Amino acid sequence: MKKTTLAGMLVGLTVWAGVAAADKVILKDGTVLEGDVVTENAAGVTINAEFANGSIKQTRTVPKAEIASVTRSTPEEKEAHAAQRAYAELGKYRLDPQSSFAVEQYDRVINDVFRKFLSQHPHSAHQADVEQKIADWQTERDQVVAGKAKFKGEWMPANEAANLVAYDQAEQTLQRARTLIAQQKFQQAITELNAMHTTGLSPQTVVTRQRMVQEAYGAWLAALESRLPLLNQEKNYLETRLADNVETLHRAQSNLDRTRRQSDPQQVSGRAMIRQAESAVQSAQNEMQRTEGLLNRNREEQTQIQQQLTTLRSQVPGVFSAAPVVATATETPAGGPVPEPVDVLTNMWRWVRENWMLAAGGGVIAIFLLNRLFR
Repeated sequence: MKKTTLAGMLVGLTVWAGVAAADKVILKDGTVLEGDVVTENAAGVTINAEFANGSIKQTRTVPKAEIASVTRSTPEEKEAHAAQRAYAELGKYRLDPQSSFAVEQYDRVINDVFRKFLSQHPHSAHQADVEQKIADWQTERDQVVAGKAKFKGEWMPANEAANLVAYDQAEQTLQRARTLIAQQKFQQAITELNAMHTTGLSPQTVVTRQRMVQEAYGAWLAALESRLPLLNQEKNYLETRLADNVETLHRAQSNLDRTRRQSDPQQVSGRAMIRQAESAVQSAQNEMQRTEGLLNRNREEQTQIQQQLTTLRSQVPGVFSAAPVVATATETPAGGPVPEPVDVLTNMWRWVRENWMLAAGGGVIAIFLLNRLFR
């Protein structure tokens, strides 16, 4: 652990005293403006004022009549102030305790940040600290140049670290895809899985990815196919409702024509009956327009689903035939071919989906026979 000497503490206090000694303009209302005074004359003072520890800067010109006092800092104090601000900016550049950087990143920070600070502020009280930062960054840089990388705080050969990083990223992608599939966001899940880099991954991870792609495609197809019958039922209902709306509108229009012929618009009662009939026509028209809108949206959704199903069905054969092969030493005969994995669940699901009526009938018969057997 580094020891803080009394001399170092005194230097630090001197620096902070310098930082606090920026040009200061105090107004008669008590407002204090700190920064760099640009001009001062009989009319007033212009200052590049700093707020929020220098993160906000604003140039202000204050009339002489509003100023109570102006205090200027010395060049040495200004330099100490500038050095302190520049040193605070160095805090953004820190080594990552979990992972390493590229060599170019180390070079950029060492040369364009730390050494630049030392050249611009050669008398800074923080010189020793910045030199230590350079040494720390240089040490890590040398490790990277030597072919090593840091993964979760541990230095190891770069190729091993790259494989571990790839595995970590793959696991995160698989977990995101599982969540998306559970949320029925199948297209997003497939996009994530297809964008996953498989280089350096274990064969089992690659198989898991491919099976999840198959699962997403199968669930997406099933969801779309189950939606179509519901949309057809809704369409039939809306078409019936639209026919009723048209009939209602015809009746309302006929009633309005009859009311106009039989009512005297010069009388209050006649005008009221006409307005009531007109209102009925308007309500019928609005209801018919709402039904037409719902029916159009229903037809558009059916068209979109049919297009999606056509696209997905054209992709599914390639998706299911692209299942990677995983072989182990105990499963593969010496010199023999690698056995292809049999995805039983996928094949069963595909058969049930294609022969659902037969499967349902078989289920009913099985329940009947079991019931007779155990009675």
